[in-house]
Amino acid sequence: MKPDFQRDLIPTDEMLQLIGALNAMKDSVLVCQPDRHYLTNRMVIDHASARAFLRHTSESLRDAAMELDDHLGFQRFLATLTRQDGPPAPPPPRPGGRHR
Repeated sequence: MKPDFQRDLIPTDEMLQLIGALNAMKDSVLVCQPDRHYLTNRMVIDHASARAFLRHTSESLRDAAMELDDHLGFQRFLATLTRQDGPPAPPPPRPGGRHR
């Protein structure tokens, strides 16, 4: 079975809820000034990582849509070339008599 890397990169709802809960917990804990500075920078890094992930996903989706559109356009082109104006011609008659 071929791995689906695009599907595997998409976080599940449970993962997104867990990330949100962890971010909420780390803000509510009493921390000293250097730790708060680290957490603020960590949030910036997390935000940048999430934006990069969404950009990559968006580009992959755009490329897949363009490839599908090209494929469907080619299929429509082939259909016009092979379309016949009427029902298919019957097969030619067989020679008379039974064959054993």
